[in-house]
Amino acid sequence: MNQSGKYWGGRYLEALEANPVAFPLLSQHPLVFVAGLTIWIILFLVLIVLLPVRAAMILSITITFGHLWGAASWVMNCSVMTGCPYTTFYGHWISLVLILLAAILIVVAWEKIHFVK
Repeated sequence: MNQSGKYWGGRYLEALEANPVAFPLLSQHPLVFVAGLTIWIILFLVLIVLLPVRAAMILSITITFGHLWGAASWVMNCSVMTGCPYTTFYGHWISLVLILLAAILIVVAWEKIHFVK
């Protein structure tokens, strides 16, 4: 999970995380983060199932874009850090693949909605 040895040694305040929601969870304990992530997923699953189709699609795309932005920015930030296993050249291509995967997910979801009706 790309945390330092100090973090995994129990110094949880050493968490490497820019997300202001995830950092407080990671800085308490990795299992607190997993519990928070589980609640996050369940909350959005329930909302997507219960909301009208248009609102559920908007929420789904918002979640997809938000996580895409977070992942791509993390990949690019890592690429300029000392010790990162790849360069900005590869970070750029990894980010583009993430964008492609997000686009595929959105299209599949869109088609599923339209074929269900």
